[in-house]
Amino acid sequence: MVVNTINEVRSLTQNRIKFVVNNPANWRSFLNCASKMYKYSFTEQVLIHAQKPDAVACTSEELWGKFYGRVINPNSDGIALMDMGGNADLKYIYDISDTVASDGEESPPYIWQLKPEYQDIVKQSLEGEFGGVQNVADGFQPYISRLAGVLAEEHVENEDETHYDPWYKNDWTSLIASSVEYAVLLRCGFSVGGEYNDKFRHVASVRALEDVIGLGETIQVVSKNILSNIEKVVQREHKREQELLKYDIQAINETERLRMEKERGLTEEKSRRVMAYP
Repeated sequence: MVVNTINEVRSLTQNRIKFVVNNPANWRSFLNCASKMYKYSFTEQVLIHAQKPDAVACTSEELWGKFYGRVINPNSDGIALMDMGGNADLKYIYDISDTVASDGEESPPYIWQLKPEYQDIVKQSLEGEFGGVQNVADGFQPYISRLAGVLAEEHVENEDETHYDPWYKNDWTSLIASSVEYAVLLRCGFSVGGEYNDKFRHVASVRALEDVIGLGETIQVVSKNILSNIEKVVQREHKREQELLKYDIQAINETERLRMEKERGLTEEKSRRVMAYP
């Protein structure tokens, strides 16, 4: 899909917003994409989902080249977004699948993954930022589930009630919590299945455009806050592991060098003895 004009972007945004809340399956499909695009706004997530739903990591052509040493593949179609800075215009981003290493040596940039051994330290970091979560069983998944619920309740309580009908406030809060839980767990590599279809059953009742945008923006903000914290910890731990690995490799190389020097010394000593033997 090639989008070339602002009017096309606006039309695509409105149509896709209606599509993603049409039923639980569509909402899950959208969250599958949004969980990886959590740094983008809700409307940008909608546009990414419409144009490249299987996108993994996206940024501009300039940033791919400047920070990752990658160039855009010829004939790749960029994902059109609205550039809200200054004069309204279009900007394009590209998924990593649309790029290649500029030096020809394929070494994809690190895309963070939550390893099991990181879960405890990540949980501690989340507790430090958002506070402790009461009445939750041990384990990372139950903690995320409860944290999503607590943050959803806080956001709804702080709203001025223009984004939802007070008559279904509980359903609205539950939908936010379930969506945040789904997106965070999915991005962290956990299996999330069909049980969420029931949790998302109220999504089709959100029909007004401003209500859907209010819902999506809240989910995006809460998910981003949680996932950005997790990313920061994982990146730090990954860097530490890489430094330790580099140190270990250097130590191994130094040990091997000393061993070879010792063997060479023994061989030379043996040769001298042979030559000196009458």
